[in-house]
Amino acid sequence: MHYRTIILLIVLITQSFQVTAQSNGNGDGPEYAVKGKIVTSGKEEPLEYATAVLLESPDSTQVDGMVTGLDGSFTLEADKPGQYILQTSFVGYRDQSTTVQISSESPRQDLGTITMSQDASQLDEVEVVASEYSMDYKMDKKVINVDEQYSSISGDAVDILQNLPSINVDIQGNVSLRGSSNFTVLIDGRPTVMQANEALQQIPATSIKNIEIITNPSAKYDPEGTGGIINIVTKKNVLMGVTGIVHLNGGLYDKYGGDFQLNYKTDDVKFFVGGDYDHEREPGSMEMENRTYTADTTFYLNTDGTNREKEYDYNASAGFEWYMSEKSTFSLSGRYGGGLDNELSNTSYLEWNSFANGKNEYTSKQDNKRDHEFYALNSHYTYEFDSTTHKLDADLQVYTYNGGENNVNTLYTTSDAIQSSQKSKEGGPSGGLEYRLNYKQDFSKRVNIEVGAQGRFRNSDEWNDMFYYNNASQ
Repeated sequence: MHYRTIILLIVLITQSFQVTAQSNGNGDGPEYAVKGKIVTSGKEEPLEYATAVLLESPDSTQVDGMVTGLDGSFTLEADKPGQYILQTSFVGYRDQSTTVQISSESPRQDLGTITMSQDASQLDEVEVVASEYSMDYKMDKKVINVDEQYSSISGDAVDILQNLPSINVDIQGNVSLRGSSNFTVLIDGRPTVMQANEALQQIPATSIKNIEIITNPSAKYDPEGTGGIINIVTKKNVLMGVTGIVHLNGGLYDKYGGDFQLNYKTDDVKFFVGGDYDHEREPGSMEMENRTYTADTTFYLNTDGTNREKEYDYNASAGFEWYMSEKSTFSLSGRYGGGLDNELSNTSYLEWNSFANGKNEYTSKQDNKRDHEFYALNSHYTYEFDSTTHKLDADLQVYTYNGGENNVNTLYTTSDAIQSSQKSKEGGPSGGLEYRLNYKQDFSKRVNIEVGAQGRFRNSDEWNDMFYYNNASQ
């Protein structure tokens, strides 16, 4: 029985091969077919991936289609004798249609070489507008293009930095770089009089062109003892005549401010004056439940409170740039500014434990104030020997700074009697000067030299006072 089944299968397979061979005619491809080769006009180079489609005439029903190979060749199979239309197409070339007649006498048509010419069109003028990346990574720094930071354009430098890698900003706007608050802030590559966080909170985003984050600074930036450098590059206006710009902004919680810049420029000199003001309030609330477990006792502490912070900053600047020659430039500018930050909080505490029956309830009120005022005078000189890569530049800054803090922390009983209180005060003026001299020359793309010198002289008179509330004498 098994032998009969095997013999039957062999006979069926043999018959199928015979039918296939008969349908192929001479055994070399399909019985009805159209083939050819598509090349470009002029050079007659093969067109790879061109499309060849065979359609029935006259209803244009597709019979077969394919894309050409490396040599531009194609072979399409027809169903029966008749008249067909061959359509060839390729991106950037004119489509072509060729009528093909297939009969029993000529079942396989070889169209030979089909030449396709480029489809050139005269286009209207096109304007291409490209935008910079919001962040550019260079060998020694990250550069943030502020013009692309639309979400924070109405704020200050802190609003731009708070969503960037390696930067952390707490709820009070204090910035840390790579986890450290010990970093340096430069404005246009020059030191600033203000503390790092004060400088970032007082520079409006509308006046910033980009921000450079230098996490591995060279000796040129005097990086000793710092976690890195944040360099604020401000916008420059080079238009001739009188130009100016004004920004105003406003928001929730009594937030408003603005800034302006006015310039007058000729071929030899440029004068400028500007200023900015920012005011805001930040209300908030806090609620916390704390449980501490020991072997036999559980301690409870519930906290509930509100806080509000009022802050304003102001700055004014003026100066000029003198283009002494095509190679040398001298500038002199002055800056004055200040601000106040006042934080008030009122927090209620309730504490008890599972061992004792009584509960301790009290209220803490804090009034923290911090203010500052500064003056600064900056001068800068640049001499370019033959290009921007071979130059000498020098900076000199003279400044005074006066700031202080006044913090009061008072605990009240449930009857609003003062349980304890302490007040701390600190302040004192400081002043000094800083200079920097730098020489740079690039000999080639791989070889350059940069040398310089810098120095700092600072004199400060700081004081600290601490007061404790005397319940007896009140």
